[in-house]
Amino acid sequence: MFNKIKSFIHEAVEALAPDVPLQETFVFHWKAITNYFIEATGEYIQAPLLRWMFTLLLTCFCLVYTQWFADEKVPVQSTNIPYHLEQMRNILRHEDDQMGGTAGPCLEYLLQYKILDTLHTLGRADCPPGMKQQVLLFFANILSKMKQPLLPHVNVYRPVHRLIRLSGEVKAAPSENEEIQFLCVVCAKLRQDPYLVNFFLESLGNSPTGLHPAEDFHPPPIKSEGRDKPDYTLDSRIAVKACEGLMLCASLPEDHAATVIILYTPFCEVMADRLKVLFEHLPKNMEPLDISAVAAKWGLDHQSDDEDVLSFPGKRRLISFLSWLDYVDQLSKEAHKLVGKALAVGVRERFLQPVMEPALIQQSELGIITATAILRRCVKAVTSPHLLQEICIFLLGEETSPEVPSNTGDHKLRQTLIQRCDHLSDEVSIETLKLFEALLDKPCEIIFNNLVLRNLRSRKYFCAPALTNGGAASNGPVTENLLMPPSPSTPPLTPDGLESPQIIDDVDREEVEQVVNSFISLVPDEIKTSALTGDTGYDTYLRDAHKQPYDVNLQVTSVIALLSQFNHPQLQEYLLNATLPLAQDCRTLHSTLQNVVQDLRGRIQRLPNFQRHVIAVRRQLMGVATTPEHKRNWLLLHL
Repeated sequence: MFNKIKSFIHEAVEALAPDVPLQETFVFHWKAITNYFIEATGEYIQAPLLRWMFTLLLTCFCLVYTQWFADEKVPVQSTNIPYHLEQMRNILRHEDDQMGGTAGPCLEYLLQYKILDTLHTLGRADCPPGMKQQVLLFFANILSKMKQPLLPHVNVYRPVHRLIRLSGEVKAAPSENEEIQFLCVVCAKLRQDPYLVNFFLESLGNSPTGLHPAEDFHPPPIKSEGRDKPDYTLDSRIAVKACEGLMLCASLPEDHAATVIILYTPFCEVMADRLKVLFEHLPKNMEPLDISAVAAKWGLDHQSDDEDVLSFPGKRRLISFLSWLDYVDQLSKEAHKLVGKALAVGVRERFLQPVMEPALIQQSELGIITATAILRRCVKAVTSPHLLQEICIFLLGEETSPEVPSNTGDHKLRQTLIQRCDHLSDEVSIETLKLFEALLDKPCEIIFNNLVLRNLRSRKYFCAPALTNGGAASNGPVTENLLMPPSPSTPPLTPDGLESPQIIDDVDREEVEQVVNSFISLVPDEIKTSALTGDTGYDTYLRDAHKQPYDVNLQVTSVIALLSQFNHPQLQEYLLNATLPLAQDCRTLHSTLQNVVQDLRGRIQRLPNFQRHVIAVRRQLMGVATTPEHKRNWLLLHL
């Protein structure tokens, strides 16, 4: 209380006193801080030089013997130290504005008498209690608000360096918020002036703890006792600020800094291992729809426990996993290209291969469905080219040459996923197909070459002798000039019509109608229901799309989007050319549908009133009519 009264008296005196030079005011406030520690020992030294020497000795001495102070239990907020530190900050900023970015007398005094070193020593001793927080705020304020570059000065970056080491020594400390604020200011300064990073890089011999290769790092296990989400800090705001600081450091354009981050810090290992830990905390069985519906972005991971109870078990853990994945994805995209690539490789080597692959090839069908749905959700969320490429290498491998039936050395996980598209379990097949759909929707050359063009480039499906019989003009690709939507590797058209689509002429329109009619004519009249319902053209399907249930539209839209995204001659020829001469034992989409229709035509002859039953089932699936369950099952059983 007495110190607060003294502060009020000082403010009143300053308001009534005549103006004095800024340097004298600055020195006055600094001496007021040192006087506190001198008076605390019961001594008072009048000589300025001896007082300055005594202050330095005193601050070093208090590191070990802070109990010698008479009022060490008094928090710093009860003293006038915060007030004087604030006045010193204001004077430095005011002088900096007046000097136009050059060093003034107050700043020179700060550097000459090593005031920052003294403050660091007091902050390390945390005497009086809370002094560390005040010191961190002082450092962060002058570094962020001063126009004059301070970090290049030896009497600035050395105490800053020591204060960086001091931060984080105690987890969940009272000064945690001030520590992360100070560190983020330093990171922002390094990002603003990347050359300053050289002041913070140390050789193996100069570092007090020594730098060791990242391979020697073994992170401690993260325990989750009574909590869904394992965290390093309970304050999510501090965690977000720490993530922002890491992103600033990782995005430094200096190649030397990127090399140090990769080789001599556990940065990539910690990021990937946290993904592994969060994935292992997920429930083994979850509904794919719940996994797809969860929205998660790093920095926005806020949700109450009551909402978790009302949704599905494990939602909190799933949000934590997806939020961290989103952060790793953004980090890989925004970081230095070397750091982004190394981080993506670390995710594949430390998370995908040892953790995700066993989950995908397990024996439990429910576990396979859950793991596939989570992986599909990850693929859809990834936007970093480096991370997407490593996921593709993990799933598909790097081979792009045509497949050989007898080749057993191909990527095993890729073969397993392809075989699961025709799995005995419909749920496994559906989730696997959705995974491939998510992959094909990504602008990655590896995916397109591996899954689509790998066996089409050589055109072995084409019957070569047919070219010599005068059919080259009519048997070539018929869709090269069609109006195709942009491929995944090209930007889509803007909504406001900045780019006009290519105009289809009459010849191209006729070719489009020929392709569409070739597929519609596959279905024989005795199987069609359009004659009885009044539907006479394929344009009816487009009109009915607005009336059909969401599930039907979703499947139709998914197929249309999958087939229309890629504009490649061989792909369009193989998919759409109904008159294409085929090589022996080769099948296309049109020939496969022909075989299905022929088989269906043979089966419907054994079913009386087939069209009536089909119409009833069709109306029920479209949600416009009801059909007894036993009749629908009877029809499906006979088909």
